[in-house]
Amino acid sequence: MHLRKPACFAFLLACGFLGRTASAAPPAAPAAEPKACEGIGDPSFFRDEGINIKVSTRLRFNKALMRETIQTKTNGGIVTLHGYVSTADHARLAAKLAAEVGGVRCVSNFIVVGPPPPQPGGNPY
Repeated sequence: MHLRKPACFAFLLACGFLGRTASAAPPAAPAAEPKACEGIGDPSFFRDEGINIKVSTRLRFNKALMRETIQTKTNGGIVTLHGYVSTADHARLAAKLAAEVGGVRCVSNFIVVGPPPPQPGGNPY
């Protein structure tokens, strides 16, 4: 009686494995990742920091964007851009450059065209 349970378990286990390997159904194709920024991504600190460094470096050393003020933040492969630029073309260029970096799932562009607001408490002279 004690040998029947392990034998039955081994038989059922073997049938389960054989049934899975003998099936002729092709594996399902992975779903394409959405490009629209929906919710938050899968957070991974070191991966996100690497992406953030690549994006910010690419923006800072682009000749057209060198004088612009753009901050970047990455969460789950979703890059968020904030800051102020002088033209709408520069805002579009920043988003395009950020999207071309490896590991970026999508870009949320919150860049404002125009000068930054004056800092409170600054010296008026």
